[in-house]
Amino acid sequence: ADHPKPKPTEFLKKHEKEPRLNGRPGPEEAHLPHHECGGRHKPPVPTADDRPVLGMKTNKDFIHQNAVENIMSVPKKPQKAQVDTKHGDKQYIQPAGLEPVHIHRKDYGQVPEYLEKRKAEIAQAQEEYNRYVAEHFSKGQMTGISEEDRRALVCGLKANWDELNKEYQMLSVMIDTVPKKLRKERMENELKQLEKDIDLLEAH
Repeated sequence: ADHPKPKPTEFLKKHEKEPRLNGRPGPEEAHLPHHECGGRHKPPVPTADDRPVLGMKTNKDFIHQNAVENIMSVPKKPQKAQVDTKHGDKQYIQPAGLEPVHIHRKDYGQVPEYLEKRKAEIAQAQEEYNRYVAEHFSKGQMTGISEEDRRALVCGLKANWDELNKEYQMLSVMIDTVPKKLRKERMENELKQLEKDIDLLEAH
């Protein structure tokens, strides 16, 4: 479609495409009076012939109304203050922190919640640690045996001692070689160990 060419007199002017606020004249209306450019109309200036309206009266009793308002109003509580100089300079007590207002709080003298929570966490951690230590030591400790098992162990150890002692008695009197000497020492150590085990089981 063919668009008509703009006229030479209708060229783009400064601030013409800027957004216009409500009630504000545009660049093309800046030279016009306020009431001709779409703005709000202001009341006209009174002329010299205008006279103010006189003689207006009201039946309102201001004295009675003020008295009722003062009677119904809550009296203002005076603010606590102290005079600290001979010239009458006073200092308000509450803003200065001279009055212990914190003792009137509901939670005064009570343990804070975060301390109770921390105490419970510490107690739980200590309980878990004690449980871990008990489990750790219970794995390495000795377990008890019944009376029948103890008697059976004692009888077995005595039988081993009798058999080993019989072999020890059959050794030759003359120990003239190193293997004989080593065998005799080994059998003596085994006999001593069996005697200790038997005494331990019989004592408990």
